[in-house]
Amino acid sequence: MHFGMINSHSPVGKFLDLFHDWSLFVLIIISILVFSILYIFSFNSYFFNDCTESKILEVVWTIIPGLVLLLVVVPSFYGLYLLDLNSLIFPFSSIKVSGRQWYWSYGYSTSFLNNYFNNSQNLSYDSYQHNYSQTNIRSLDVDLPLILISKLVVRMLLSSNDVIHSFAVPQLGFKLDCVPGRLNSSFLVSSHIGKFFGQCSEICGANHSFMPISIECLPSNTSFN
Repeated sequence: MHFGMINSHSPVGKFLDLFHDWSLFVLIIISILVFSILYIFSFNSYFFNDCTESKILEVVWTIIPGLVLLLVVVPSFYGLYLLDLNSLIFPFSSIKVSGRQWYWSYGYSTSFLNNYFNNSQNLSYDSYQHNYSQTNIRSLDVDLPLILISKLVVRMLLSSNDVIHSFAVPQLGFKLDCVPGRLNSSFLVSSHIGKFFGQCSEICGANHSFMPISIECLPSNTSFN
């Protein structure tokens, strides 16, 4: 049995894991404090009849919630800026992702092709769910995965040709909607080598559950002929 969030393999995903754990820790401390006070007053017959006002008490119970709120707000703002790093850094290359009913289409920029694909002027292909076998992961493996290079910042450009889709890969901390007539962008980087899976997380029709995402991250010295 697995408890907690799935292991992340990107800087954004690791931060989201830490922020989740930190927020849960703050919530547990607050819950213990509140329920302890309720328990004490439930079994205590003493009432503060002579205490009609206390400026110190009012200042304390105003400042403490504000400090607790800062403990959550500050890292959350950091996470928001981290998610929007595509406006602060210059990515190595771009990859166009198009959502279709019910498969994905990928297209690579020329900078990516010139460095890793020899003798290739244009590379775009469709990715369909792979037929199930003992060597494949059921409902997650595809015939042609998206190829990325580990520790290489890539700008993802997402759109849709029909209805709204959502390109989600939890292990890389990435999720972005594909909207018809609109081009959404964000950055994607993997800190590890391996194969990562995701799915369309927006209900897009009858075969919504049959358009998985498979990303294969390779070493930086990889070259394709």
